[in-house]
Amino acid sequence: MKNFSFKRMMMFSRLLLNNACGYSIPKAAGVIAAVILFCILLPVLTEDGGIREMMDTSENLLQVLLIIPLPWLFSAAIGTARPVPGIMIPATLTEKYVSVFLCAAAAAAVSLCASVIIGTVSFEILRHFTYPDGVQKMQILFFRDTESLLTDIPLLFLTATALQILWAALQTRRKTGKAVIAAAVCGYLLLIFTPALLMTAGIIGQDAARISTAVVLCLLTVLNIRLGYLLMKHFEFDMGGNE
Repeated sequence: MKNFSFKRMMMFSRLLLNNACGYSIPKAAGVIAAVILFCILLPVLTEDGGIREMMDTSENLLQVLLIIPLPWLFSAAIGTARPVPGIMIPATLTEKYVSVFLCAAAAAAVSLCASVIIGTVSFEILRHFTYPDGVQKMQILFFRDTESLLTDIPLLFLTATALQILWAALQTRRKTGKAVIAAAVCGYLLLIFTPALLMTAGIIGQDAARISTAVVLCLLTVLNIRLGYLLMKHFEFDMGGNE
């Protein structure tokens, strides 16, 4: 079972999604729809700005919904979110790890589509009552600024991969130590903001800071993926040793 098997990966992916959804897809869909409506209604009820500002706030809130699947599914795969019999399925560690990202991508895509549909319809209804003469044109949630969306995707992926590591580390905080986890988080954030701090101090220019930040984010993303794999291996080894 050393070779990568797409069939085994899909079997594990199906089991993982069923477990994460509580084996009730309609219930999970209802929860997602409720969260989306909350993220849409909150700025409508609390902000005094125009529809554009409300849509900006809703998009920022809904981005959290897009990054949650990866740490949640990773936690489910290593058996910390809820009991997962799927971890015992005859699949390799690589197949299980790839299935986590595959399922997370599918969940994020479904959440994004639902957010676009529900959000766009909701704001169009609001626009109809706010601007009955049709002065403002229809705007699709998340696709009003395609360039901004393409910029946000790598940052969202980096955040999701970092959260999966943090989530798993918190499960082992008794072994790792809270001080070690806090120091690692501070060092992580300091590394991200180092180019901006150097630019503020006048040591490097704006272009150099932008390029340095992009390089740092790429390296951290690769590091997060690698650490996630090692953490899953660690949890699987512990489970195997406790049997």
